[in-house]
Amino acid sequence: MVQRNLIQIPDQSPHANLVTRTHQHQPAISADPTVDEYYISIGSQKEGRCCDILPRTLVATNMSGVVSIRNGCLYINDEKLIDLRNSHPGANGSDTAASPSDFQMAPGSELFLYVDACNEARCTGPEMKGSVLIVGDHSEQAVSRNGSSVQLALSTARRQKRSTSNIVINTPNGMAVGQTVVLTPLTHADLNATYDSVASTDFVSYLTNPEDTVHSVDTVDRILAHRASYSPTESISFSLASVGQVEMPDLSQ
Repeated sequence: MVQRNLIQIPDQSPHANLVTRTHQHQPAISADPTVDEYYISIGSQKEGRCCDILPRTLVATNMSGVVSIRNGCLYINDEKLIDLRNSHPGANGSDTAASPSDFQMAPGSELFLYVDACNEARCTGPEMKGSVLIVGDHSEQAVSRNGSSVQLALSTARRQKRSTSNIVINTPNGMAVGQTVVLTPLTHADLNATYDSVASTDFVSYLTNPEDTVHSVDTVDRILAHRASYSPTESISFSLASVGQVEMPDLSQ
C-alpha cells in the first residue's frame, strides 16, 4: 500500500518526472562547496513555480543530505527539522503532536519539487528538480512511444450483479513522444480519506468525496446540479493523470 504521507525528494535532473509506488528512490541535496543554504518548495502545478503544498523552506546550511517528509514532519538525513504544522508563515506554533494526517496526498496527485540554492551573493531561484505522482497498488500506466494513441482498461467487479465490466480509455493521437498516462482506481476508502498539507494555507485537494459534493450547488456545475447521482456501491471512480502535467492533444483542432 502506498504511504501517501511519506514523500522523499528525488535526485532528478530538471524537468524529469518520477512515477513511484514506494517513494524509496534516493533523494539528495548536492554537496556543493559554493552553496551555503538550500531551500525546497513543493507545488501542485508545473507552471508558475507554485508552492501550495510546501512553501519555500530552509532545509540545509553548509551541508548536503537526504530530505524527506513523513508523519507530518520535515527531515534531513533522518534528523527532524520541523513539524509541518509550524512551518508556514502564518503558523503560531502548536502543542498538538505531528501526525501522518498532517501531510496526506490523494492518489492521482502530482507534486512538483523545487530547490533554491543560495550563497552569500545570490540565490538561484527555485528550479524544478522533478515530480512525484501518487499512485496505488493497482495503478496502470501506458506510454506513447511515437505520439500515437494509448489504451488503458479498468476492470470492475460488482458484487450485487456478480459481473465484471471494463472501462476502456483511449487517448487521442498526437500525444508527445514518451508521454505517460496513469490510471488509478479509487476505492471507497480513497474517496472518504482527508487530504491535507498543514504546511500551507493554500493547499486544496483535487479529490473530494462525491457523496458530500454531488448535491451541493457550491461544488457542482449549475447544469448538473440535482441531475447527477452517485452510489457508493454502483458508481465507479478513478483518477487519470498525464505524468508531468503534459497536455493531451487538443481535439478541437
